[in-house]
Amino acid sequence: MDSIKHRRTDAPPTGSARLIRARPYLAAFALAAAAGACTAVLDFTECTENKDCAVYFFDNVPMICNEEKQRCEVKSDGCAHRSECAGLGEDYICGLTGACVDISDGYEYCDKPAYPDDTSPVVYVGSIVDREHEASVERGVQLAIDQFNAMASLPGDTKVARIACDSGGDAGVASDAAAFLAGSENSAGALAIVGPADDSEFRRVVEQVTLSEGVFVYTISPTAVVQDFAKEDTNAVVWHGRPAAARTGRAMVDRMADLAPASILCIVRNDAYSNAIFSYMNIGEPNAPWIDVATASAQAFQQYVDTDAGSITEAVASALESLPDPEVVLILGQGEVGAIITELAAQAAALPTTILVPGRAEPGLVEAVASHSGLLDAVELIAPAAPASVERFDQFAALYQDKFGGAPDYDAARAYDATLLTLFGMAGTQAPIRGPKITNTVIGRLSAGAPINLADPNTFAGGVSDLVGGGNVDLEGVMGPLNIDSTNHDVCGDLGAFKVNGASQPALAQEAVYSVACPGEAGSWSSN
Repeated sequence: MDSIKHRRTDAPPTGSARLIRARPYLAAFALAAAAGACTAVLDFTECTENKDCAVYFFDNVPMICNEEKQRCEVKSDGCAHRSECAGLGEDYICGLTGACVDISDGYEYCDKPAYPDDTSPVVYVGSIVDREHEASVERGVQLAIDQFNAMASLPGDTKVARIACDSGGDAGVASDAAAFLAGSENSAGALAIVGPADDSEFRRVVEQVTLSEGVFVYTISPTAVVQDFAKEDTNAVVWHGRPAAARTGRAMVDRMADLAPASILCIVRNDAYSNAIFSYMNIGEPNAPWIDVATASAQAFQQYVDTDAGSITEAVASALESLPDPEVVLILGQGEVGAIITELAAQAAALPTTILVPGRAEPGLVEAVASHSGLLDAVELIAPAAPASVERFDQFAALYQDKFGGAPDYDAARAYDATLLTLFGMAGTQAPIRGPKITNTVIGRLSAGAPINLADPNTFAGGVSDLVGGGNVDLEGVMGPLNIDSTNHDVCGDLGAFKVNGASQPALAQEAVYSVACPGEAGSWSSN
């Protein structure tokens, strides 16, 4: 047979050590050898140059030619480039320990690595999204990496290879994907993970992979808000690419305080996203919630889990039974919020003066509000503010349209910003790049210095050069300045209140801005 496993005569006596000769024309050779198929102990010491040893591996570590002794020997520092693993098959990459790693098991939920070219040394960055519902987030990550690779490099002329994973909206799959990307020394060796975008998935990944002993991979979600990881996150590797739950909750409370309502009805979904925001609004006990709005002497709280039509009808009815005529209604949920508003309009004796909802409620919201003229002035969506620079967003939109077609949404821009924040954090890090080192650069060197317009890739090379030279840069994101808060581990920024306009083609438009004195959390509302 052509598949032969060799053992070096001078190899150390260990039961796990295997010396393999890989035939390029046998893609499955390594698996056969590992299973003990057609094995023999042979001596093969002859070589005159490194390419003579390219098909030999010792415990998946490549071998090189000792020209003086004219025989192959284990490369002392292991592999440095994926090309050194080619003899084992196309699914082997150079892992973090210098051994070649088979990553084919991860293809169940992750794509094969996307390389910028065939020759450049690379580091791996993973992304995890629910591809069906968060495609724009994945495109934002891809665009950022592609633009960075085209215009700049990490130290050592190193490029970035992207491994894109699809969670399918399942937190368990997201965790499995993260473990494949960075969960052990035998993983794909991703140095950073962008995502997941969903809070439940993000929490699962952080708790089960990111903060596992010995992992500490830099993990940033462009859109999640859940942030109660400080006690466990001793290396500060968990990040948010937008204002997180504390800032969002503070903005919503201050909005209600400015309205000075006499009564508040809270309808809150029992999920990671909604609970995270409400935890920063509630000053009462868990079983007796209370929002600190001095004028609101009457308050009621209704929580729901299921989002089908029957459950929504029941939740709204129960809420209105507790407080029949609320002046302000707070609805914390996601894509089902539009249906809750429609049901509220149908059941309430009179419409509330104001209905506040969070950013993740956007899907279906415009249609629900536009279908009932009385809701146009009442419903406000509180979310990160619109882009600070229209010109910069237009620059980004042109890049996005050129690559993917169509117009980007704000989540695509946040993903783009979060990814480039990560890559510049890596650029200012001395090898070997690891999560805590990326964090040190993000905290200390990316918010003050030479301005880098992330919507203009022509500025990237200069920014990397400044960082490599020991300087600092100031990243100007597509959505606004990337003001890094080292306490909350998020990007501090303004929030906005968006209303559905009454045009023939209804859309959300920003009506007011909550201006924050970063890195603080407190701010004040003002009309546009």
